[in-house]
Amino acid sequence: MARLFASAPGTAPFASSNRAQPQRLAVLGALLIAGLVAAIGLRSAFFVAGGTDSSGYVSAAERWRAGDIFAPAPLHLWAAWPNAVPAASPVAYRPALISGTDIPVYPLGLPVFFAAAASLGGALAPFVVAPVFAAILTWCAFVLARMHGGPVAGLITAVLVAASPVTLLHTVDAMSDVPAAGLFAMAWVMSLARTKGGALAAGAAVTAMVMVRPNLAPLAVIPGGLVLLGTRWRGALLFTAAASVGPILVAWSQTVLYGGPFVPGYVEWEGFFRAAHVLPNLELYPRLTIRVFTPIILLGVLGALATRSIVGWSALAVLLLNVAIYLPYLSLDDWPFLRFLLPGLTALFILFAGLVVWFGAWLAARSRRLAPLALVPVAVVLWQGAPMRRYALTEWTAQARVMLMGRYLREVLPANAAVLSFFHSGAVRHYTGRQIVRLDLLEPASLDRVVDDLRRYGYDPVFVIDESIEAEAFRARFVHSRFGRLDWPPRAVFTAVSRIWYFDAADRERHSRGERWPIDQVK
Repeated sequence: MARLFASAPGTAPFASSNRAQPQRLAVLGALLIAGLVAAIGLRSAFFVAGGTDSSGYVSAAERWRAGDIFAPAPLHLWAAWPNAVPAASPVAYRPALISGTDIPVYPLGLPVFFAAAASLGGALAPFVVAPVFAAILTWCAFVLARMHGGPVAGLITAVLVAASPVTLLHTVDAMSDVPAAGLFAMAWVMSLARTKGGALAAGAAVTAMVMVRPNLAPLAVIPGGLVLLGTRWRGALLFTAAASVGPILVAWSQTVLYGGPFVPGYVEWEGFFRAAHVLPNLELYPRLTIRVFTPIILLGVLGALATRSIVGWSALAVLLLNVAIYLPYLSLDDWPFLRFLLPGLTALFILFAGLVVWFGAWLAARSRRLAPLALVPVAVVLWQGAPMRRYALTEWTAQARVMLMGRYLREVLPANAAVLSFFHSGAVRHYTGRQIVRLDLLEPASLDRVVDDLRRYGYDPVFVIDESIEAEAFRARFVHSRFGRLDWPPRAVFTAVSRIWYFDAADRERHSRGERWPIDQVK
């Protein structure tokens, strides 16, 4: 251990034969860690199109795979209650330019990845995408940190990336954050190859990243600048040509789907990025980072000064630019939303690992026995995240009820059912194909009218409500509705960590007449 810490960080890998064995062991260790995070991700993966985002991504992938991105939404054609058209599409969908249809709000990148995976491996294959990219992110982080601070820095970084609660939570869920971070890390690594092939590969990775997460497009200047430094103008031209494909495809898809090259799918996008969010986020992001990783991790910014490597300085640039991109974004005060900063967190881990190795070398120069003490801060950071890691790896138990709910409702709901829901509206339509009415977009005084109109036009209105997430808000919002108190027994309860209720609106009248029925308990 002391010998490894004594190796001069910032030098090129495999610089001398006496370092070959530690390098080979580090490579094997990194491959093991990358494989392990993928395996853990697969073991704990939700394999459920649940929640607001994952249900949207998975259902959008099915539509892209079928070659018809426009989903039928017949309620759009006749519903006349206030805010009827947007309310008649599930979460993660919006009314399309073609009347009577709706479309996903998400960029085409991740749904296309999911669609390709499903074509190759079947319905469950899209849920493998994030674990694979978690392994890619871990390996690329190792390569970068090894170039920055040597093999020990590479292994420390691989462990920090793989064990990060932010990485793990979004590895087990079907979302875009880990794939986008993995693609950027690929571009970063390839931009340091100093070859024209590396420049082309870096540009292709940037294209894929922009298609998955367009907001991260400014990060392309980092690998672009590294390519220019390493290969001059020829490599830079290849990088630019390849990297420009992503923005062109995003602009094309937004024009076709939403009406303009600069019009994203999110209906409320104009309120997402505002100058008023900058100051709150300047306090929020460091606080959330400290909560997950302790204040020690912030010392990593000094890692760029400890070795003065090109990777260190580019890591500092990645961190600062990633934070700058999201400073004007909505202030979301919960640690899972650090997912927006995954590229920057990876850069921070690289810098932190470099600083740890530098400190270990400083200790080793004084006493070989002191060198391992440099790993204490790493242990502290890992210990701090333990409760959040447990949450990330056990959340699937709560998500399992969503799949059970979807399969149950697909069998019991009549073909003419219209499901009034909010949080699970995307999952309900994905699993059942029934029409949706979003409760959060209805006017508080219009619920009774909506139910009556649905019945008049031949639909059977039902409610799907999550007890812990939305029941209280439902009662408060629709306090003057005859359905607002939810004062009749549900038809079914789907239980895991919390409960989801399935109510038939017609049962309220039956219950008032004295009718009773068994309540299905689905666990």
